[in-house]
Amino acid sequence: MDRKFRNCLIDLDGEGIVGKFKALHSELNRPFGLKKISESSLVRYIVAAYDKNSPYMQQHFDLVQRRRYSAKYAQFPVEEDQYVEEAEEILEGKNDVVNDLITRYLFCQHDLEFINLQAYQNMHFVQTRIAMGHLLDKPSDFDKLKSNIEALSNDIQEKRALVSNNEESDTLLRRIYGFAESISTDFRPEDRAKRVEQGEPVVDENPYGDYEPSSLRFLDDE
Repeated sequence: MDRKFRNCLIDLDGEGIVGKFKALHSELNRPFGLKKISESSLVRYIVAAYDKNSPYMQQHFDLVQRRRYSAKYAQFPVEEDQYVEEAEEILEGKNDVVNDLITRYLFCQHDLEFINLQAYQNMHFVQTRIAMGHLLDKPSDFDKLKSNIEALSNDIQEKRALVSNNEESDTLLRRIYGFAESISTDFRPEDRAKRVEQGEPVVDENPYGDYEPSSLRFLDDE
């Protein structure tokens, strides 16, 4: 059997795809809040349209076309030869809950790239602030600073395209970029604890979601 989704984070040709999707991360384990689209259909849509190893990602480089093919594969409901309003909102990136699910699913695939994006944006801000707030002594300093800013701008654009899988919806892009900017890379436990208490996102310490390793045991333990 041709298992075309076997290399995706969720193998859509396997069993229990909704449970596996929600088990990826605690923020995915939530009600989807849809009335006409089943949870199974939504998971199929998200994986087909946004997984970096999806055959739809590899075959359909046009985003609109890829989303339409993914919706058809996911069997989004149709009325009078058109997708229902709820489906159209998802396809246009206008459903906030689904946008959150897509953003977290993208982060599960590109966690390091999200962190790199945040780092590049911070460096770009620092370099720009230096350029606007200081008089440079030598023309070579100006050229170096300009080169740094331009290089960082290009890197940011590349990272944005990567983490969003070339998404074009303004609403969804704002959610993705806002999530990237809000990620904390603080390494002091007290800083991380404070952000967690305030409900702010931090870099995942456990790459395996909710899985917790068992306690260390010795051979003589029962």
